[in-house]
Amino acid sequence: MAYREFRLPGFSGGLNLRDAPDVVAPNQAQDCLNVLYTLQGAVYQRPGYHRFTQATLTNRGDSLHPYYSANGYRALLVGAGSRLEALDASGAVVASATGLTGGPYSFVSHAAAGQERAYAANGADTLRVFDGASWSAPTVTVNGTAAQALPKGSAVGVLPDVDSSRLAVGGYGTVTNGGPGGTASNPSRVHFANRGDPSRWEEDGASGRQANWVDIAPGDGESIQALVGWRDLMFAFKESKFAVFYGPSTSGGVTELNHRMVAAGVGLAAPRAVAVAPEGVYFLDRKGVYITNGQEPRLISDQISPFFRGSTSPYWSAGNLSTADVDIAAMTWHDRRLYLAVTTTKGAAGANNGMFVFDTRGLGFDPAGRLTASGAWTYWDIPAAGVASWRRSNNEELMFAYATGTQDVGSYYDASGDLADDGTAVNSRWRGGWADLGSPDHKTVREMKMWGEGQCQVCLSVDWIGQSVCVPPVVFGASLDVWADGSDPNDTWGGGTTTNDLWGPAGATTPRLVRGLAMRGTPFSLEFRNSQINKTWAIHRAEYHLRETRTPNVVETATVGG
Repeated sequence: MAYREFRLPGFSGGLNLRDAPDVVAPNQAQDCLNVLYTLQGAVYQRPGYHRFTQATLTNRGDSLHPYYSANGYRALLVGAGSRLEALDASGAVVASATGLTGGPYSFVSHAAAGQERAYAANGADTLRVFDGASWSAPTVTVNGTAAQALPKGSAVGVLPDVDSSRLAVGGYGTVTNGGPGGTASNPSRVHFANRGDPSRWEEDGASGRQANWVDIAPGDGESIQALVGWRDLMFAFKESKFAVFYGPSTSGGVTELNHRMVAAGVGLAAPRAVAVAPEGVYFLDRKGVYITNGQEPRLISDQISPFFRGSTSPYWSAGNLSTADVDIAAMTWHDRRLYLAVTTTKGAAGANNGMFVFDTRGLGFDPAGRLTASGAWTYWDIPAAGVASWRRSNNEELMFAYATGTQDVGSYYDASGDLADDGTAVNSRWRGGWADLGSPDHKTVREMKMWGEGQCQVCLSVDWIGQSVCVPPVVFGASLDVWADGSDPNDTWGGGTTTNDLWGPAGATTPRLVRGLAMRGTPFSLEFRNSQINKTWAIHRAEYHLRETRTPNVVETATVGG
């Protein structure tokens, strides 16, 4: 008897927690872990990560920032509680600042012409500066008075300018000695250094001085969360709104810091959960992830919105957002993907235990800046307290401070070749929604045909039952025998001296018939899994082989209500 074929349309639709499990698109997942997608429709296990630091840090890191110099020197700056560290390209600590109050830290790279500096702010201590060799707390000139401490602030950024940019400091602890307010803290104020000269600060417009501070919606009970530069703009984020600075102008000898408010009820929920990308600025609000290019923010996390509302499906295994820990979320943009580290209700309080990853390659905008297409979401279990993209050699790498376990910094990038997470197995899975395979009738899946690589378990669930039935691991291209490669004693194709006797290069995409399922039901949910260390997999295409269908018999159907 010939089997009826039902082919799946691929697996790259991304994670969908928004729609009911029975209407999730056939190429989308209702649950996934540690997988990525190709634009051509395949799903595959992500590579592993490795430890970057040569020795465990004194304190746990919580904030990261890349440092580059024109002579090719590169360092990774780490905010770690009461310490600031600078790591060189080999993962060794080369400079430290100690005795600080604590993080998290905000970083920005900026300096006067001919210099290369990175500034660090934590809202309690005066700014610290890294010059490529050491950390310091330099003094500045304020209102003409020299040897003043740099202003304090919880956020530090740069306002771009056509001639030269300005260092900006804002948020809790903002103080400029000798200026209005003295040492009083103003969480809504943003201070700006003089144009192109971070060593000089002014406080008012008298005597030809520049007006170098702006209050952003004062009295609203919110603090400046972050200052972010993008193209010729700087964004000053508060918790439910943000201001967009678009360049200064001069009137009557006084510089005006032009800005506009975007008060759409959306702002930044966590100081480090903001990322700059070519297409705009991504940021985390308590309702989800948004993007803005200076105009109205656009929600991009609609497909995973139940995670933020606390209403995910029982088939989703990672829990909901721990709203009590939203302030420690962290975000970065790396290699065309957005990475958001969060704490879920399945993790321990006070430590990020998961990471949502958004593939921005499917994102599109019309000429007016409106979102026209969406990317694909996935979920990883990398525990990251802080994240940053850093080019320590020839590759951009995703660097992250371990949120749990040892006090180290890890490195991830797609071409690493790692098949384990710092020596432990990469547990991966992809589970599709519930589908009736083109027929509402009762039917039997007799077998499946798949095209893939590596090794994984194939599992099937029926009739809304969450528990899956799995066959032994299916081995795809990793077990191929290369004809006449010298590894076979006889090098005879089809000689029976190897397990599979297949001709082709190791790791090639290979078809396999997956038998042993023989499951009967109406809706089915397909799952791929792996939990073996140093094993990986990819599935490019799959099809069900259905035996027969059975139309329900109304005579045998139980009658309700008599």
